[in-house]
Amino acid sequence: MPGARGLPLHVSSVPVEPSADEARRLLEQELARTGYPRPSLLEIVLGWFDDLFAGVPGATPSVGVAVLVALLLMLIALLAWKLRDLRSVAEERRRRAGGLTDPSWSAVDYLAEARAHLDGGAHDRAVVAAFRALVVALDDRDVLHDAPGRTAQEVGRAAAAALPPYADRARRSAEVFDAACYGHPDGPVPGAGEPQRTSASDAEETLVLASELRAAR
Repeated sequence: MPGARGLPLHVSSVPVEPSADEARRLLEQELARTGYPRPSLLEIVLGWFDDLFAGVPGATPSVGVAVLVALLLMLIALLAWKLRDLRSVAEERRRRAGGLTDPSWSAVDYLAEARAHLDGGAHDRAVVAAFRALVVALDDRDVLHDAPGRTAQEVGRAAAAALPPYADRARRSAEVFDAACYGHPDGPVPGAGEPQRTSASDAEETLVLASELRAAR
C-alpha cells in the first residue's frame, strides 16, 4: 500500500484485534519460548488445592497444603494396611498348600501360641494353633505323619480310628479348625477384636485335647 509520497508502508500480518483463537495461539507461542518458568506437577496440584479452598471463609493458602498432606498420609496408611493383609493371606495360602504344621515347631510351641491367642481373645487363631499342636502330638506318637495336602478332616478321622477314646473330640476339633482357618475366604485368620468364627470354649476344648494327646504317650 503506497504512502502519501508513494513509499510502501509495511503492514503487520498480525491483526490489530486478533480473534480469540488467534490470541490463544499467539500466547501459546510466547509461552513456548525459553525463559518462561514452567510449574512442576507438585506446584500445579498445590495451586489447584489453593484455588479449591480460596472461597472458604477463613481459609489460608496453607489449608490446601495441609489437606493434601493429610490425604497423602491416609493413602500411604491404606496401602500399607492392604499390603500387610495381602502378605498375611499369601503366607496362609502357602501354609495351606503345604502341611498343616511347621516342621520347626513343636507341640509345646503351638500350645503356647494357642494359649496366648486365647488369653488375648483371638479364638480363631487359638483354635488353629491348638489343632496344629494336636497334629504334632499325633505325629510324635506315630499315629499319623503330617504331609502336604493333608486336611484337618483326614487328621480327625485318623485320630478317631487310632484313638477311640478321643474319637468324638478329634472329629469335633477338625470341624472347629476348618471353621476358624477356612471360614475367612477374604482374608487371614482374624486377630483379637475382629469377628470370630469360633468361641472361647471351642479354643479351650481343642487346646485341652492337644495337651492330653501330647501327654498320653
